[in-house]
Amino acid sequence: MKINSVLGPIDTSDLGITLMHEHIALVERNMWSAFGEEWYDREHALRLFDNEMDKAKGHGLRTLVEATPINLGRDVDLLIDAAKRTKINILACTGLYWGEHPWYNEIDPEFMAEHWIKDLEVGMQGTEAKAAYVKCSTDVLYGASKANKAMVRAAGIASKRTGAPVYTHSWKRHGLYQLETLVDEGVEPHKIVIGHAFTSGDLEYLEAIVMNGAYVGCDQIAHEELLCPAELNAKNIAALCEKGYSRQIMLSNDTCVVGDFWFAMSRNRRSPDNPLYKSYVTLFERIVPMIRELGVTQEQLDDMLMGNPRRFFEGAPV
Repeated sequence: MKINSVLGPIDTSDLGITLMHEHIALVERNMWSAFGEEWYDREHALRLFDNEMDKAKGHGLRTLVEATPINLGRDVDLLIDAAKRTKINILACTGLYWGEHPWYNEIDPEFMAEHWIKDLEVGMQGTEAKAAYVKCSTDVLYGASKANKAMVRAAGIASKRTGAPVYTHSWKRHGLYQLETLVDEGVEPHKIVIGHAFTSGDLEYLEAIVMNGAYVGCDQIAHEELLCPAELNAKNIAALCEKGYSRQIMLSNDTCVVGDFWFAMSRNRRSPDNPLYKSYVTLFERIVPMIRELGVTQEQLDDMLMGNPRRFFEGAPV
């Protein structure tokens, strides 16, 4: 089956080992527009990413799912150049990150979905590069607000009309609300990943999602000091695998090489100490050895790193 990469259609059989939720650059686009290269040097970002991919390819990486939505500074030209330079498959998204900006107050889900469908079917930001999936997001600050409900519904409409799957950003137990809303819009559960679900540390919550047929993301592995300890992530991965759910777990780091997020107005935004900057090989070098010791088999690991991404983008039932 063919799916969209930023360099054009690729076959799902070519995805190989896949990181399912990563970023290259998270850029405050208004400041970038105002101050140009003084704010954001695209070439510098490409060099950093190229170096990281050299390390990741040593672990067999073939595909990176880039999860930067429109309002976190999605830079389609950067993604195209990164794919050409690294020879890594890069899959991009359309959709919005959570927020309560004044211009979000009266979101019409149908109107918003029309624009995301253009990203999926025509191309993003004036390029021929098409999005591969839809991103939607809920967080602790506003929860399921009026604007957020509209964003999630728009994601469901775009997915239903195009067949594109949905990957969410969630917090704590908000994934259940996202799942219910998306399914209510007609999206089949196996076309949904509840992202960051493992960050809750709550095995009962994870089981509630997979029992309803969706995927769960253990996809913030690089940020254990801020979010969830590696030991707890590994324990919950192993527990779900033991219960037979290895075919519903997605793995990733959620890192970047350039990050303004939270730090846009701070001198620390480009500091090596910025906690956003972690290696893309953290998953391979920290979590994989842990879960192997806990009894996760190679077959189960292959499910999580290769089989599940392929089935998700193919729209295959779990």
